Amino acid sequence: MQKDSSIEGQKLVCGKLAKRNGLDVTEVFFDKARSGKSIAGRDGYAAMVAAIRRREFNVIIIEDLSRLSRDAIDTGMLKKICNYNRVEMLTQKGWQTDKDIAIHGLVSTLDNESRAINVRRGQTLCLSNGGVPGAPAYGYRAVPGKPGEHEINPETAKIVVRIFEEYASGRSPRAIAADLTSEGIPSPASHRDSRYKGNTIWNSQAFVGGMYAKGIIGNRKYIGEIEWNTHSTEENPDTKRKVKRCNPKGDHIKEFNSALRIISDELWNAAQKVRQQRAVKKFGPGGKVVRRPVTPRGEHLFGGLLRCGACNGPMRIANTSRSGTSRVACAAAHQHQTCSHSKSYDIDTLREGMAEKMVTHLTTDEAIDAAFEAFREERKLGATNDSQRKALERKLNALSLEIARLVEATMKINNPPAEFYKKIDTKEMERASLEEQIKHLGPAMADGNVLPFPPKFKDAYRKNVMEVHELLTKSPQSAEARIALANLIDSIVVHPTAKRMPYEITPYARLAAITGQSPLPARRSTQEVIAAQGLGYSDNAKQGKSVSS
Repeated sequence: MQKDSSIEGQKLVCGKLAKRNGLDVTEVFFDKARSGKSIAGRDGYAAMVAAIRRREFNVIIIEDLSRLSRDAIDTGMLKKICNYNRVEMLTQKGWQTDKDIAIHGLVSTLDNESRAINVRRGQTLCLSNGGVPGAPAYGYRAVPGKPGEHEINPETAKIVVRIFEEYASGRSPRAIAADLTSEGIPSPASHRDSRYKGNTIWNSQAFVGGMYAKGIIGNRKYIGEIEWNTHSTEENPDTKRKVKRCNPKGDHIKEFNSALRIISDELWNAAQKVRQQRAVKKFGPGGKVVRRPVTPRGEHLFGGLLRCGACNGPMRIANTSRSGTSRVACAAAHQHQTCSHSKSYDIDTLREGMAEKMVTHLTTDEAIDAAFEAFREERKLGATNDSQRKALERKLNALSLEIARLVEATMKINNPPAEFYKKIDTKEMERASLEEQIKHLGPAMADGNVLPFPPKFKDAYRKNVMEVHELLTKSPQSAEARIALANLIDSIVVHPTAKRMPYEITPYARLAAITGQSPLPARRSTQEVIAAQGLGYSDNAKQGKSVSS
């Protein structure tokens, strides 16, 4: 992790390197509290790559290549981007060549594997000696001065017993979470992470949820059983996000420590019986939900758009019916019981209602005039635009890195499947949309007026609304529909209605969309995207002329 003192030390070293080589430092990029093992979530790294593509400088100076990344593919890709844009790399060891990058990648890969083996060995040894690897679970605390040793925390252990007793008596997780929240009892997050210190909002998923439906009710540590090595953390090579994977049962390690028992066998068995009965009642004899194919959060049609009409908080997928249909609900009401809007909504029915409301609510003269005035006022303020622009630029930089990784993977395969090119095309649509949004967040005029609107902008806006409406009705699952909707709509407010009553929703258009901005801006072809990485095609790829990388 990058500490403040470490970053200042690196700046000092790099400054001396620049002076020694007669270079002027024009910009500094860094990522605080981020590991060099991955480039995921590193805004500074993404901004640096974007600046390289714009050719804002000729040299990047790094204390050591490991500060960029310890991933061989990432450093190799960065070197190719630098080569294509005529940018050189300089470290304390000198100017870095392709051979240096290749050797660094190999050494870093071996070092990462060696570290992982050593860490796992130490954790296994800790477990065999009666310790508990990792952070203490809720209900326990670390023993000062004795690494790996945990003990029962009397204050939080009482809450654990209460949760088990109430759950075994038939109370729902949401009701239990609501009571704990109203009483101001610190949540597990406040004990686990200093950033949430003092947090008293309980999430019902803390009891029975999570990816593996474990939670407090399913944690066998409360009956003195320590389970270890049940899962491994792996990195998704496409998104660079870490995911947990189940390990084979033969690799699981189990130890018993009676000193850590908080729950009796009788109470434990009663709670597990209630949980099984509820699963069978909701999902049938197997007690397992039949799910549709998993759609990543960022690829849902309404991802990030739905807002609660009661508290204005986000609405998320809350549950799935037996048929596999997803339903959304207010996150505050569903997870924390801090909002009264507890009804859930079928996502397909919402889509049908949205398609209808778009035409009746967004295309009237009154609605367009109101949006026009709001847009003028926002542009005069300027500050809102600046914050929006910075957020969009961070997304754009991260998306450009993702496209680069996809192109790199494509070029390493002799005959890439069509899915690769489809994914590149989808990401390019998103990139073009972000660039269009940034363009329409131009600064206010010096005299306080806003930039002039194009002639007949109302007709252009109505045409765009109808274009999105057609996508929603004819191909709602397509990437085009999702991206076009996100470019046109700022939020969709779902108002509380009685059970089994029709849904009531109010869509709000993005203020920038009123200018007639296309919901699907012009984008580069797949060949042009690849050519922009300097890997396989020239700028005249459309004519079929290729050059070597």
